[in-house]
Amino acid sequence: MSKVFVDTDVILDLLMEREPFQKSAVELFRQIELKNIKGYTSPLIIANLHYLLSKIYNKKKSIELLAELLKIIVITKIDGETIKQVFKEKKIKDLEDLIQYYSALERDIDFIVTRNIKDFPKTDEIIIIKPDELVKIIESNKERP
Repeated sequence: MSKVFVDTDVILDLLMEREPFQKSAVELFRQIELKNIKGYTSPLIIANLHYLLSKIYNKKKSIELLAELLKIIVITKIDGETIKQVFKEKKIKDLEDLIQYYSALERDIDFIVTRNIKDFPKTDEIIIIKPDELVKIIESNKERP
């Protein structure tokens, strides 16, 4: 089973029903619920989501939405070692995305799914992919005998 780390933008697409991105976010989370893939995100993303959702809805609604999300998604770890790995990088384009990357790397994640591919490091260790592309891969794997 593939391990998939879901970035902030994709979760917001789902929770805020943002078009035209909602469809692929819904399908991605449907695959997580069906246990065809295992979904992950980080504590930093949860904090960012709470901040953003509280501004759009309110704190109570934000907590409700995130509590539902946490029923199907695993939270990765971010600790001092994660941060030390980040600062070993020679070039840091986006600090937050690099923290997400190393948090995912510690869990042997197969894919980071985001619409913001350009700010993640280009490596062979984790595939950085857009939600609609990952959904196509999942669908094509289901068609194989």
